[in-house]
Amino acid sequence: MSDDFSGSPFAALFAELGGVLGIEGLAPEADGVCRLVFNHNRLVELWLSPAQGRLLLTCRLAAPLAAGGEPARVLLRGSHLGAGLGGGWFGLDAHERPVLHAAFPLADASGALLLTAIERLLDHADTWERRLDEQASQAATQDTSALDRMTGFMNRI
Repeated sequence: MSDDFSGSPFAALFAELGGVLGIEGLAPEADGVCRLVFNHNRLVELWLSPAQGRLLLTCRLAAPLAAGGEPARVLLRGSHLGAGLGGGWFGLDAHERPVLHAAFPLADASGALLLTAIERLLDHADTWERRLDEQASQAATQDTSALDRMTGFMNRI
């Protein structure tokens, strides 16, 4: 990672987070983004937003949205007032995959607090992936039930 931000107030925060994680020299890349992988497959990006006095934490959900509007409705219900996301919100990345976002204010920030925020983000990502999987399973069951009813109806005719 680049040391372009070594003189910024972010440098100390990233160094402290790196100390908590056991990653010496942790710093954002030249594009202002620090990318961390958790559990061998979960990418969390920390986007510097100095004008807003915060970091933007992002975590892409593993599964793309299924066809139809119900998965999007599930995510939007969770985003309403941030109620189901601990104050975060969902978006779509350039590939139309759902991304969970959370703001981390820099005032009085520490590496330990940032790690707690990252862990919450990861917990919410896991929860919402399970909800989307459950919704997809329910939709598949409903589709099968509807097909069975239609087949039964057609057989009676």
